[in-house]
Amino acid sequence: MGIPQPGGLHYPISRGLKAEQMRELLNGHYISHRKNILITGPTGSGKTWIANVLGEQACRQKNNVQY
Repeated sequence: MGIPQPGGLHYPISRGLKAEQMRELLNGHYISHRKNILITGPTGSGKTWIANVLGEQACRQKNNVQY
């Protein structure tokens, strides 16, 4: 299965997620600003995948991750 990568995410309108929002989260500024992230949505909408991508990116930026 492998580690989820940011480039693998699709942004259909039904998901309510915009590419710009994801790029902003991937830069990690929410961490330095001490902000939390809450990911909600119906079953199968990709919540776990998004959490894994953000967690992996945070680790690459030398941050600790808990979810």
